[in-house]
Amino acid sequence: QHAYSSYVNTGLQQSLAYSPEIHREYPLYLSLGQARISGILDLLFRDPEHQTWMVLDYKTNEIGAEQIEEEIRRHGYTVQMQIYALAVSRLFQNDQVNSILFFTFPGCCYEAIDLAPPVLKRFEQQLLTALQQLTQNPLEMTNEENFCESCDYRRAGMCPGRGKH
Repeated sequence: QHAYSSYVNTGLQQSLAYSPEIHREYPLYLSLGQARISGILDLLFRDPEHQTWMVLDYKTNEIGAEQIEEEIRRHGYTVQMQIYALAVSRLFQNDQVNSILFFTFPGCCYEAIDLAPPVLKRFEQQLLTALQQLTQNPLEMTNEENFCESCDYRRAGMCPGRGKH
């Protein structure tokens, strides 16, 4: 109930009501060099006022409003939104893409992620460089025991180096 009230109070409901185009659970594909990134956008819509594409991503983290920026850093939401914006800008050949993170428990929107064309261009280059480095220097198994203790692959029993550290 609180999340819905916040959804209405933030103006999101009204923006969607007036949007000329809305896509829910929109499949995302982004090719970068030899890599292909895929995902699902929670919601993609045309901003009726500015005629830009808006990527709306719902976050259900149970946090206070004062914890939002730390949560964004900790979970890499800026990178997530940059990938989404890059894919949307390529798909629709429109470099004006914005994002909204809607945190349902504090019930507020976060729109301060910079997705300006120069920022996305720089981000794309950084991604390409990182992918190129990975293909030239593949990751190697580590012998560091504390690294393995925190590894999700090891905890899930999926590590090909089981028994090693």
